[in-house]
Amino acid sequence: MTAHSVEDDRAADYWAHHAQLVRQLEENVRALEAANQQARKREQFVTDILDGLPAHIAILDGAGVILAVNKAWRTFADANPCVLAGALEGANYLEACNCSADSESQRCCAAIRSVLSGESEALELECAVTQSDGPGWFSVRITRFPGEGPGRVIVIREDITHRVQAEQALRKSEDALRRSQAAAHIGHWTWDIHSNTVTWSDEMKRIFGLDPAHFHGDLNAVIATAIHPDDRAHVQYLNEATIHAARPVDAEYRVIRPDGQVRTVWAQPGEREVDANGQLVRLSGIIQDVTERKRFEGELATTLRRLSISARAAGLGIWETDLETGAETWDDAMYELYGVSRDNFRPSQVAWQSCLHPDDRARALEVERDATSTGKRMHHRFRIVRPDGAVRWIESDAEILYSAEGRPQRLIGVNRDVTEAVESEQRRRLLSAAVEAAANGIVITDREGVIQWVNPAFAALTGYDQEEAIGKNPRELVRSGRHSEPFYKQMWDTILAGRIWQGELINRRKDGSLYYEEQTITPVRNDAGEITHFIGIKQDISARVREEQERNELLAQVQAQADRLAQIMRSVPEGVVLLDEARCIVQANPQAETYLQQLLPPGHSGPLTELGDQWLEDVLTPPAPGQWRLVRAHTAEFEVAAQPVAAGPLATGWVLVMRNVTEQRALQRQLQRQERMAAVGQLAAGIAHDFNNIMSVIITYTQLLGESPVLGERERGRLNTIYEQAQRATQMIRQILDFSRRSVMDRQTFDLLPLLKEQHKLLKQTLPENIEIQLYYDQADHIIYADPTRMQQMLVNLAINARDAMPDGGVLRLELHRVHIDAASLPAPAMLPGEWLRLRVSDTGVGMTPDVLPHIFEPFFTTKAPGKGAGLGLAQVHGIVAQHDGHIVVESTPGAGATFSLYFPAVAVLRNHGVVASPTLMANLPQGHGETVLVVEDEENVRRAVVELLDMLHYRTCEASNGNDALQILRQQQPAIDLVVSDVVMPKLGGLGLLQEMRRSGSAIPLILLTGHPIGVELTDLKAQGVGAWLVKPPPIKELAETVARVLRTARQSPSSS
Repeated sequence: MTAHSVEDDRAADYWAHHAQLVRQLEENVRALEAANQQARKREQFVTDILDGLPAHIAILDGAGVILAVNKAWRTFADANPCVLAGALEGANYLEACNCSADSESQRCCAAIRSVLSGESEALELECAVTQSDGPGWFSVRITRFPGEGPGRVIVIREDITHRVQAEQALRKSEDALRRSQAAAHIGHWTWDIHSNTVTWSDEMKRIFGLDPAHFHGDLNAVIATAIHPDDRAHVQYLNEATIHAARPVDAEYRVIRPDGQVRTVWAQPGEREVDANGQLVRLSGIIQDVTERKRFEGELATTLRRLSISARAAGLGIWETDLETGAETWDDAMYELYGVSRDNFRPSQVAWQSCLHPDDRARALEVERDATSTGKRMHHRFRIVRPDGAVRWIESDAEILYSAEGRPQRLIGVNRDVTEAVESEQRRRLLSAAVEAAANGIVITDREGVIQWVNPAFAALTGYDQEEAIGKNPRELVRSGRHSEPFYKQMWDTILAGRIWQGELINRRKDGSLYYEEQTITPVRNDAGEITHFIGIKQDISARVREEQERNELLAQVQAQADRLAQIMRSVPEGVVLLDEARCIVQANPQAETYLQQLLPPGHSGPLTELGDQWLEDVLTPPAPGQWRLVRAHTAEFEVAAQPVAAGPLATGWVLVMRNVTEQRALQRQLQRQERMAAVGQLAAGIAHDFNNIMSVIITYTQLLGESPVLGERERGRLNTIYEQAQRATQMIRQILDFSRRSVMDRQTFDLLPLLKEQHKLLKQTLPENIEIQLYYDQADHIIYADPTRMQQMLVNLAINARDAMPDGGVLRLELHRVHIDAASLPAPAMLPGEWLRLRVSDTGVGMTPDVLPHIFEPFFTTKAPGKGAGLGLAQVHGIVAQHDGHIVVESTPGAGATFSLYFPAVAVLRNHGVVASPTLMANLPQGHGETVLVVEDEENVRRAVVELLDMLHYRTCEASNGNDALQILRQQQPAIDLVVSDVVMPKLGGLGLLQEMRRSGSAIPLILLTGHPIGVELTDLKAQGVGAWLVKPPPIKELAETVARVLRTARQSPSSS
């Protein structure tokens, strides 16, 4: 019974121990199952998050093969095979994109290659996608996958049109994640400490891959052969620690199966058996093959890491709200989005609401309440205000997760900062609206020039609407043929080289009308740098071209007027100066430049402050109306008028008009002297006339008394004295008459040189020997129309004046020259340009002071001592010169003598006909400009005289002796004849008959008649036939010149002349 009892006790102990192991194993299994359940929950949580993202996410390897995609990607690919045909795990996404005809897919493909090649770290682009339910926009972000080796990228596609499909993908992804969990396998072991042997269950042996028939339980052998070398020391350490520890420690390590396969196991010590001394003698436990779980956990960790990277790369912040407790959880990205930190911000509903923009708070709360009450997916945008005051746009997507019983448990969602996208969308819409509303035509073509899009302004410009234009080449629509092929080739060469082309074109509208346009063509490149499109911006410049043409014509007219104005400014005698507002010289005509050299200091530059002896401000202050301001500079005198130039209400400059009045004012002073002298002369002439009558009586009766025989010698001597003094008085009276220009002269044409030579000889005999007399003359004609006696008297008076100025002797110089004087070098103010004889009488005497010079020609003015002169000699010279239409100029310097320059009009003699004409007189008559005059006169001398006079007046002439000869000349040279001058009475055909024949033949050439008697009664009738005037033979020179000029001028102005 005892033996039986012991056996029974042992059996009972065994089964009791076994039962305990089973219970412990069941507990371990339950614990393991709970751990697996927790792992599955964590994995489910991660999968829920990943597939709950609205973005489409795919992970590609270096070749473009899809390693993993989220449900959003897969759902979109299934729904849109035309966009992502077969683009799932295992498929090559790059090949799928390349095979697509969609240019946006090719763009995405190029971006992925750029990131894979390392050219870019990350790229983000927006692509237009045609979905099954219509067109939409995707935001695509491609990011390198860090930590997973080279050549992997994450592709995140976010539908920015709506996100319903993303939510459906999230729910499907959660189911897929649950199905990926694997069941655990558990083995049981017992370790005998004293023998260091183990007893394994069959599952243990299966886990280690051992054949049960060859397993001997040697723990050291197991450790040496089955434990991974890297884990052996750790396992031995744990075994020793387990022996001595009060509580066994779980362990995880790797084993190597005989086939070389490495598995990961998890060992959990169970029941401890100790001896009486409390020493451990036996230990039991379980081992679970957690290889699949570790692989799953590794994959889960990788997935979580990928999710975190993807969320961070996508700028996503993840949040969760416990709907039962109200607690909220934010990840790090959420804190970054809201600009807060974990230290100063505790997530809660109230805290979140405080971050909302005041204008968006009510709407955001309404959306959230609607989502929680109806269970709908939540998607909305709102603004937040960060602590630093920055306002950001947030896009939120969330969904309610339910418990097994169907109760709402959690609200999980993501936030994304879409500020840039919102602003970009606003800018895009604004740009799109601007492009649509732009006044300029805009056209987009592909690389071949085929139109892809046009805006409404293009249609308004060309007449072709979008339907007509898209798909066509612009050359089919608007090319006008006005430009050559090289022109278009240069344009295409430019844009295909990637450069911007700008130019003007003449194009044709749909209705056939031509228009000018200014076009800018800009190449558009893809991410690979290849030119894919061209954008053309067209502006109708037809109006501008017309305006430019009109402006150019106007500018040409203005330029012509400016040229004429400049020519006028150059030709006007006055100086014209334009000053700007700063009083600086802007422009001056040549005459003004000459004047300014005298009026301004040498080397002057910059603003004007003075002009001559006047301050500029005084010059710019206008004097009384009609008056000029007098400005002096050295010996020159100028009159200046200032006029402000206004470009608005204020003056912005000044125009100065100046004229040199030095000679004019000298002439005025001379005229004043002459008027004074004329008054004196008039008085003297009246007195001289009366005295002359008295002296005539005295002389006559003196002569009669002298013939009386009763006179004694004494009385006769006295009578002779009376006679001599009366003769002297008569001579003085003659001088007075010469001064007053009242003397009777016998003028004739003669050569002045022989008279001067004769006077030269006479003066040598009469003047003192200490005076040397010199004579100089040129070889020209010295013909003068004058009174020889008065010329002699003039020379004698000048010689006597020179003698008296040289009491100690000196040189008397006589010069005679024929000179031509132009308008720019007139020596006397009243002179006229032309041919003059200049007679100079110079001495080397004492000279005269400046205060004496203005008075030397006044009668009875003398600087000689009393009794040495009556003061009439130079006054007589002045009168004689004036009576001969001459001028006298005096130059003298005290101590250096004096020079008297006398100018007389030179005379040209028509020697064959006895007609005398002064070139100076001719220069002041109306002149011709090369017009041709036909002179018809039967008397040859008269005809030749008229012809020579017309030649001197600068007309071309031809001659005829009667009317018939004149008609013959008119038939041959009619276009060249401008005027006919004809005698009235001539043989064969007279002047009136010639007139009738001319009018009968249609000739409108004007005609002047010459007649020996007046025909004024007939002239009224003759004027209607074209007779311009009549002249009496022989015609006076002045009347002939004025009549010819007047008739020609009238003929030019009459309509029939044109």
